[in-house]
Amino acid sequence: MTKYQDNLKNTTTKCIQMAHCGVNIEELVQKDEPEAIAELIEKGHAKEYYEKWKTHPHGSVRYALARLGLYPETFIKDKNVSVRNAVVRCHPEYIEQLLARNNAQHWEHIYWLINTKTELKYIKAFLDAKVPDAVDKTKLQVVQILYALRTQTPTMLDKTMTPAQLFKLGRPFWATGLTPQRIEEVLKGQTTFNT
Repeated sequence: MTKYQDNLKNTTTKCIQMAHCGVNIEELVQKDEPEAIAELIEKGHAKEYYEKWKTHPHGSVRYALARLGLYPETFIKDKNVSVRNAVVRCHPEYIEQLLARNNAQHWEHIYWLINTKTELKYIKAFLDAKVPDAVDKTKLQVVQILYALRTQTPTMLDKTMTPAQLFKLGRPFWATGLTPQRIEEVLKGQTTFNT
């Protein structure tokens, strides 16, 4: 590393540290160092610049704003995938719009957001969306099972069966109480076992 690169790295680190502490904010704003600006945003400093920064050329600045749930109507159309993904973390109402792009990265991101507390309408939107070719179809099965668990009622016979029996019969109730990740592990384990 050259002395110039070393100094530049040290300068960036110092700017980030100043931003973290909220020191010399005006100076940091003038420097326009993306990492420092992102740190200012994450720490809630320099709010008067947020409107200006929503069109900042560096994605990390827009991502920091999107992570706070700001400007979702702008950031859902952002050129940066990470920025668009950050929108749905705070604003699940944009899930359908994001899934309409038929992008594997968006699909995977939303998959990882789905859990037992996710509103049914968002799970249904996920299931109704076109599935990109590049994604693991086991993940789709996981969400289908989660949806069935919340929309179907176990029969009297289901209630008498063990999880293994329910799994063998293809009944979703074998997954009761499991996280999406654990359901995926079981499904992948079964696939491996069958091959």
